[in-house]
Amino acid sequence: MAGNQNRLDVKWTKTAEKQFFRILDYWIERNKSIEYADKLTVIVWERIEFIANNPLASVLTSYPNTR
Repeated sequence: MAGNQNRLDVKWTKTAEKQFFRILDYWIERNKSIEYADKLTVIVWERIEFIANNPLASVLTSYPNTR
């Protein structure tokens, strides 16, 4: 299958990236296991894939070029 020409390039801000890893670290420390953090990572990447493949599926925000 050819690449999706409407696919969105999802870019994380430095802040979002730091917060995401802090959240994962919190759950790893709390549960003494990476199992839940791994599940969260899968869920987040599935959502990112959905957003990338369906860029018009969400509502516009007050920030330019942001949904």
